[in-house]
Amino acid sequence: MWRDRFRLWPRLVYFLPVRPEDLFELSWVSDPRVAPDGRTVAVVGWRVDREANDYASAIWLVPVDGSAPARRFTSGEKQDLAPRWSPDGGRLAFVSNRERKTKQLYVISTAGGEGRRLTDLDEDVTEPVWSPDGTRLAFSARVRDPAYEEEDDKRVDRGSTSAYLHGARGRVGASRAAHAW
Repeated sequence: MWRDRFRLWPRLVYFLPVRPEDLFELSWVSDPRVAPDGRTVAVVGWRVDREANDYASAIWLVPVDGSAPARRFTSGEKQDLAPRWSPDGGRLAFVSNRERKTKQLYVISTAGGEGRRLTDLDEDVTEPVWSPDGTRLAFSARVRDPAYEEEDDKRVDRGSTSAYLHGARGRVGASRAAHAW
């Protein structure tokens, strides 16, 4: 019986064209992280925000045993992503651009409540990781070159990551370095 359905599938797909507006209905999950006790998984649920013409994401908590439906854990008005469980499972660190244009580091209790912003940087926070004892968080972020803040007509072009010449001087490397915090 399932073979009969399988043979019909290619014909059904052929007659169901995808329209551009269908893309706004897509949603998907990424970055699954199992809680230290092994009972819950934090995932990032993505969708396309038609009004903002951008991606939006929220963190969802899903019981591993399927005993309850997935529940939305963060608001996800913009992008909440990179969930990381504290070693004791009592807190979840994540990055979000909910208050600023750049993504910042937040921590929220797994019992609920509102996320608390821990950083205020000019560039996106990435790759958060808890210390083994759960008292600290490490992350990386790009650090802007001071020339980036100069006026456009005075700005030096340093955008290449390979060797290039600028005027009479040579330069090797990227203009902005990454920094581990």
